[in-house]
Amino acid sequence: MKKFIVVRTQFEGIHSWPECPYKEVAFLKNPHRHLFYVELLLPIESDRYLEFFMIKSELDVYIREYIGEKNPHNTTLNLGSLSCEMIAENILDYFSRKLTLKEGLCVVSEDNENGSLITL
Repeated sequence: MKKFIVVRTQFEGIHSWPECPYKEVAFLKNPHRHLFYVELLLPIESDRYLEFFMIKSELDVYIREYIGEKNPHNTTLNLGSLSCEMIAENILDYFSRKLTLKEGLCVVSEDNENGSLITL
């Protein structure tokens, strides 16, 4: 049996896809806002091996310090051209290195609709 903890958070961000090749969604070339939802699953060996509140706090700090550029006038992060895939990979890479994990999963979605899932 495999055991994981699940930690969820969200943040407001602005990003774009300047190289978008699709005419149908050309608006993605321009900066646009989303509410990004993050779900992080980390393996545990036993009950309370990792503490939810501590991991969530570290996840929130990591997102605000390293994922996007902070706007001094509000809480919206400037993500540049980072995609959901890039954000999820970045988060999972950080936690896997810090906790020396061999498996884990991160989901990042826009507006709790479409997104990506990255696994170790």
